Amino acid sequence: MNPQHIIDVCEAKWEANKSDCNHFVKAVADALGVNLFAPSDNADVIMNKLANASDWTLVPDLSTVEQDASAGQFLVAGLKSGEFNPPRNNGHVVVVVKGDDPSHPGFPMAYWGKLNGVGAKNSSIRNSFRPDVDLPNVKYYATSLAVSFTRLSAELDTTSLSDAKATTEGLIEKIVTSLSGHSGSDPKQRLFFPSGIEDVEVEVKAGPVELKVKVAGPKGSSR
Repeated sequence: MNPQHIIDVCEAKWEANKSDCNHFVKAVADALGVNLFAPSDNADVIMNKLANASDWTLVPDLSTVEQDASAGQFLVAGLKSGEFNPPRNNGHVVVVVKGDDPSHPGFPMAYWGKLNGVGAKNSSIRNSFRPDVDLPNVKYYATSLAVSFTRLSAELDTTSLSDAKATTEGLIEKIVTSLSGHSGSDPKQRLFFPSGIEDVEVEVKAGPVELKVKVAGPKGSSR
């Protein structure tokens, strides 16, 4: 998975979920096609599920965390309520993304919501957990996201370049409509590739004319 895609999803989901950390993590996971969490899961439940999920791995150190984030792994970090010092009423979870804290090298960047407050975007994880108190106890879990590849092709009984161009544009329009989640049956707002599709190739042949288009993305949200 392109690590920028995870950042794009975090950007798209942050505003609506900036005041609740578990809502934010679940919204990002849902947009990335991860179905581990239930709507009612709080931060403690999320951390328990991560610890017991066969396809999630506990990351042992921060250097590996940053390597995994740069490689396009989906990383969730957090503490359960009883793991804070002193214990709190609620746990806290964040999404770790590619990047390194410029002021404190070796600490990753993250996005999060904050219960009854405002979280942060692309900020050092040191700003989400108290350094030297809670941060050393934070657990980091990573999973690989499915990357799918789609290829569409069409061969026309014509030698017209304009026909080939129109067919190519029509196929791309269908891709956008399908993957953006804005058909009448699915009003849910999503990113252009909500399930982790990295590349789509469109190939159209019209006699000797051959058009090939590769769509890769996204760089932002498509509404």
